[in-house]
Amino acid sequence: MLFGTMKKQLLVFALLVSMAAAPVWAAEKNPLYEQLSRQREVKICVAPPVDNGATNLDPEVFRKAVEEALKNRKSIHFTVVASEAEAQFVVETGIKGFVFSLTDPVDMLAGVGMAAMDAAKIDHFASIDAEMAVREASGPVRWKDTIHASLTEETMSEAEARERIPARCAEVFVRTAFGKNK
Repeated sequence: MLFGTMKKQLLVFALLVSMAAAPVWAAEKNPLYEQLSRQREVKICVAPPVDNGATNLDPEVFRKAVEEALKNRKSIHFTVVASEAEAQFVVETGIKGFVFSLTDPVDMLAGVGMAAMDAAKIDHFASIDAEMAVREASGPVRWKDTIHASLTEETMSEAEARERIPARCAEVFVRTAFGKNK
């Protein structure tokens, strides 16, 4: 009987240790962050975004927003350069979609109460989808993903949303592509 109890205790202990260590094992390191955070300066060029034509967003505003977000990154020291010839890396963007609505969609799925509170608020909503890639200036793509960013505000007009959504997308892009995974 004593031996069976010890087995159970050891099994529970092993289970607790493995559960505590699981986040460490599961955490995937971001290779771009690992490489670039050690460099003194990273020269990067932001290529003009390609828009599918349906969004009516200003590509130059989007490009400048990405450049500004890169400059504001603290742990990686980006220097934005004008041409690919000077750069180590190039950011490429394909703007896939932009949505503006006078009513915020219900997206709080944490529970019935939170969803009801979200539905009760009347907010204006804007979102953007952009396929973004970081490639070496003379070589392969190092990172690629579709970035989805949104804004919600009570008094935002569509024109204001078109001006502000590129900066939000750029923020999400820099955090996702060059962030330190936890």
